Amino acid sequence: MTYKTKRKIRTLLNRQKKTPYILCPNCNPIPGDEIVGFKEEGNERITIHRRDCKTAIRRASHEGDKIVAINFDSDDELLYPACLKISAIDRYHLLIDLVDCITNSLKLSMKSINSVCTDEIVNCTVEFFVHSSNELHEVISNISEINGVDEVKLCNPL
Repeated sequence: MTYKTKRKIRTLLNRQKKTPYILCPNCNPIPGDEIVGFKEEGNERITIHRRDCKTAIRRASHEGDKIVAINFDSDDELLYPACLKISAIDRYHLLIDLVDCITNSLKLSMKSINSVCTDEIVNCTVEFFVHSSNELHEVISNISEINGVDEVKLCNPL
């Protein structure tokens, strides 16, 4: 490999390290999601959106020239916010089972849990942190198996 080629590779790698990613707070993309990146005006930052994010769709129609290809791989040390809406039949220890499923069984950190019970139906929103979309789908699958849980879905992106 020539010196010139090595220098180009080194420059490219350094440029990639200097390009910080910003995660869209509306759709909270995580590694493994179908994503799209937008280069921000005047700097090297790239905002990452889930492909179905309303903000990304709007930006793509107006700022298609700013779309960039990015590599958004999971990292065992990084955590990403996730939010689920859960509907279940109210019963003794339901919330304990939900918390146990996320924190003890999967060893994930929770940010918040909010539940409202109407006519013995619990509607619960749970915010927590995951490493990847595979881990998020594992959480969804495990919660779906909890006795009394009727529906588990992602919180809607804004």
